[in-house]
Amino acid sequence: MSNFSLISADSHIIEPPNLWTDYTESAYKERAPKVVRSNGKDTFVVDGRPLMGPWGACRAGKPGEVASDTVEDVYPGAWDPHARLVEQEKDGVQAEVIYPTGALRLFSIEEPGLRRASIRAYNNWIGDWCSHYPDRHKALSLIDVEDNDEAIAELRRSKKNGHVGGIITLSSGDPLEYWDERHDPLWAEAQDLEMPLHLHVISNVRQLPDFNDVLVEIFVNLTAQQAFASMIYGGIFERFPKLKIVSAENEAGWVGIMLDKMDHLILRPDRRYAHKHNIWDTGVLPSEYFRRNIAMSFIWDKSGVAVRDWIGIENLMWANDYPHADSSWPDSAHFREHLFGGVPDNERRMLEVENAAKLYGFD
Repeated sequence: MSNFSLISADSHIIEPPNLWTDYTESAYKERAPKVVRSNGKDTFVVDGRPLMGPWGACRAGKPGEVASDTVEDVYPGAWDPHARLVEQEKDGVQAEVIYPTGALRLFSIEEPGLRRASIRAYNNWIGDWCSHYPDRHKALSLIDVEDNDEAIAELRRSKKNGHVGGIITLSSGDPLEYWDERHDPLWAEAQDLEMPLHLHVISNVRQLPDFNDVLVEIFVNLTAQQAFASMIYGGIFERFPKLKIVSAENEAGWVGIMLDKMDHLILRPDRRYAHKHNIWDTGVLPSEYFRRNIAMSFIWDKSGVAVRDWIGIENLMWANDYPHADSSWPDSAHFREHLFGGVPDNERRMLEVENAAKLYGFD
């Protein structure tokens, strides 16, 4: 049992302006992400193309009309590990799994060399950041799946550096991306290293050109459903039964109907011809693979809590998403009472602490 009383399984840092200028290897330093101010907004830019304006994501606890679009608007704890302890203490959060903000968009950099150099720079920086309070802050690395050898090497390096998992793209634009057995060496390595792989909202390969695209990505979970269905029907979890995949900030309430439909189709013999896939004859239902191999973090998803038995209560992990606009900070106590009202204390403890502690090693 963990000594902590509240763990956020999905929190974020805001990358400082000098991250890539300080950490990118010399061959790519001139082209690495840099902050450009235009029309009163700061944005990371790569090769003249906007990557993401992470400062706008630092809106936790602010009214919707309050802008936070410049470096000066960032909460100290959004990028300073010492100030962060103070800010999260306001919310009762004692330990966190740390995700990026702007760096989630690094997968959209088209040139492989620049993309991977930028990813390595972030991974090095977040490792250093989390090293100040390693018992409180756990790092995840970005892993580019385009090249298995590169991905495996980065996953091994991350494990050696104390990171507790990897982040892969939620969507390459191909709904069957993770059906393809070409990724099997990476799945095998992640399983052997006991490094869960995470699919976080908006970590897409494609560009998100405007705010409406981001809204659709966040509030419509189609890409997440496609990714997990591809993994399940593609037989990944049959071949790699101990591989752990984490759905991050895709919420969870939709999982019930998805699993119900997947099981329904596979149990109908008359649909075999039309829906031939890799797990027809394994004797394991899609819902069983999901419960065994996929965990999910959520912020305010009361519907997900309601169907926790169908998803698997051991697979659900609460998060406060600090410092993003969706965050319940600094009033998570109120939100949690709404979420977990009527949930037995032992189950609530699993959702708020123990599931994340077990997966990520929070003692």
